[in-house]
Amino acid sequence: MMYDDLLKKIGEFGWYQKRIFAVTCMQPFTSGLLLLISIFTMATPSYRCSIPGYKNDTYHQQNHYHGYLINQSIPQSSSCLLRNTTVDKYGNMTSLEYKCRSWVYDTSIFTSTFVTEFDMVCDNAVLKSNAVMVLFLGLLFGYGLLGNVADLFGRKPLMVVSNYVFVICAYLMVWSPNYIVLLVLRFFLGLSVSGQALTCYIIGVELVGPSKRRYTGVISNLTWCLGLFMISLFGYLIRNWRYLHLTAAIFSTHLLFFFLIIPESPRWLLTKGYTVKARKIITKVAEVNKKIISETVIGTIKVPANITTAKFWKLCSTKKRCLRTFVIYFMW
Repeated sequence: MMYDDLLKKIGEFGWYQKRIFAVTCMQPFTSGLLLLISIFTMATPSYRCSIPGYKNDTYHQQNHYHGYLINQSIPQSSSCLLRNTTVDKYGNMTSLEYKCRSWVYDTSIFTSTFVTEFDMVCDNAVLKSNAVMVLFLGLLFGYGLLGNVADLFGRKPLMVVSNYVFVICAYLMVWSPNYIVLLVLRFFLGLSVSGQALTCYIIGVELVGPSKRRYTGVISNLTWCLGLFMISLFGYLIRNWRYLHLTAAIFSTHLLFFFLIIPESPRWLLTKGYTVKARKIITKVAEVNKKIISETVIGTIKVPANITTAKFWKLCSTKKRCLRTFVIYFMW
């Protein structure tokens, strides 16, 4: 009996599948939290150069004398320059503008961000762009390579490794001592998210019957939106980037225990010849779903021998298909 036909007998979306599906839906939630947390943690508040020689300088004016120094030292046209005004013995005034090396920031909205702690402003503003880019670089490598890893070694091993890397990076980022460590952690965070997304989605879809896969595939991604709503709330309540990141990391801790709940995909096990393990999982699915199925039927389960494949260049075999492929790649 074919695997999909057996799923129809033991329940296409029974209690067992619902439980696994509910757990896998928690992965997009945590990914949504930590991928887009940089909207807050990398926010750039208003800033200006700090006044040379003035201790405890702040962005906002402290008193009239402080306001006078700001007007004299800071050009109104730039937040990255200082002005030095001198008067010679003949009374001629000379004003020289030069780049500063330290800044003060407006802390009325965010008390601390990546940008303020590592001074990613002015000539260093590219550091912020690189920090954002390296996360998506990890996603690019992950989605390009880890799909093959999941096919070779299984969905569950990749899921477990990705979850552990994700949680470890989430916590380590809270205590990032410098910019380089931050970049490395963000790269592996993006890499692990792609491994999570691929495996949890595939396992969740391959466990349900054919008629339910479309709906479970769509619904599982709705929890991503829930993660966005939650990080918006956290970003409003927590204004320090380290505490905000720690809160998101705590919400990701449950991923460490996914291996206790989520099984390997029976379809993958059957494809690779691990029929005994696949039959055990299918038997458990039938028991939880309260379906009676004979050992004889389970013993005959199989997957299609001939899997339809196509060459990559077929995506551009026609003008319309090539255009659609380009649009999808461009959007991603």
